[in-house]
Amino acid sequence: MARVAKVVIFTLMTRVIVEDTDSEETLIELAKENILAKIHNNELGENLETHFDDEECPFGTFETDK
Repeated sequence: MARVAKVVIFTLMTRVIVEDTDSEETLIELAKENILAKIHNNELGENLETHFDDEECPFGTFETDK
């Protein structure tokens, strides 16, 4: 099996309940908590948008590709 580089795109989406007078900062903080919970609980599969071979920087392009 050969190693390849992939570009992986997630669209992170969550639902929050806020007061209609809450600031955008409050909205972002609550959404951030929910998104981090999804990440820590390995729930990213439902947010996977797409993936494709990285043709711009294929595997072996960088020294860190080991």
